[in-house]
Amino acid sequence: MTISQSATGEKNGNDNLAPEHYAAFADYLVAVVQHFKKDWGVQFDSLEPLNEPDGHWWKYGNHQEGCYFEQSSQDALLAVVGQRLKASGSKTILSAPDSNSIDNAVSAYRSFSQATKALISRINTHSYGGSQRKALYELALADHKGLWMSEYGDGDASGMDLAHRIVEDIRGLKPTAWVFWQVVDGGGGWGCLSAPLNNDTDTSYTVNKKYYAYESFTRFIRPGSRFIGIDDTDSIAAYDHNRGTLAIVLVGTKADRQESVDLSKFARLPKSAELYRTSRAEDLVHLDALPITNRTLTVTVPAQSIVSVSMNEVW
Repeated sequence: MTISQSATGEKNGNDNLAPEHYAAFADYLVAVVQHFKKDWGVQFDSLEPLNEPDGHWWKYGNHQEGCYFEQSSQDALLAVVGQRLKASGSKTILSAPDSNSIDNAVSAYRSFSQATKALISRINTHSYGGSQRKALYELALADHKGLWMSEYGDGDASGMDLAHRIVEDIRGLKPTAWVFWQVVDGGGGWGCLSAPLNNDTDTSYTVNKKYYAYESFTRFIRPGSRFIGIDDTDSIAAYDHNRGTLAIVLVGTKADRQESVDLSKFARLPKSAELYRTSRAEDLVHLDALPITNRTLTVTVPAQSIVSVSMNEVW
């Protein structure tokens, strides 16, 4: 179905899926969704036909699969896939455009026809680049679409770049899912764990600091939680009303700082909060509990550290 006869891309990084095969490609994708449901009982929540279609770097001979699509081509293909998916009676929704850059996701979605937009139930974007988080959030909100940050990764083994990006995306995009590119990778700091992926006999692996940086969020912010407002731009807070738990993750910058967290809007609070810290010398170390005084929590955030605060019986 590709112009170059390769899944690695077109020779010059241009459109690679031949237009005469759009319908066949759409039927193939829908058939895969139906096969998983019928034969294995797996119901896909969403179908995303494109991976970083804004990337001209998807050229023939790459080591990753990819396919560039002009925005008009994205519009045309998504329309066909959406129609085929709807006609199949599947509960799986269509998501797009899955751009590499947030700004490109804004541009692509705005370029789609109203008919294509009507077929898309969720906007997906990667956050490797771009800054128009608020704009994309407002687009999704205005059109009653879901919004996912569907891929991010970086080569910083310390996890600090990852931590800052999580906070930036959660505060700006307000997505209902934030998806990490890979937990395990072959090296270079991209994964939480580094392992020889192409060696059947070598079972060794290295735990990067990034593992604990990521755990600083995932261990405390659990499914069912709702993000709530916090003024500090390097922090996020999440509250689980059903369990009465409050989690706050504060990410350090270049200098030490102290944050006073006002908890006065909660009717009931514990006497203290659990405190965990990841830094150059610490791997999610459980520190002494922090007292809550006058309905205020004062947290010290050392430079280049991640501090996780956990509270129970918060109502």
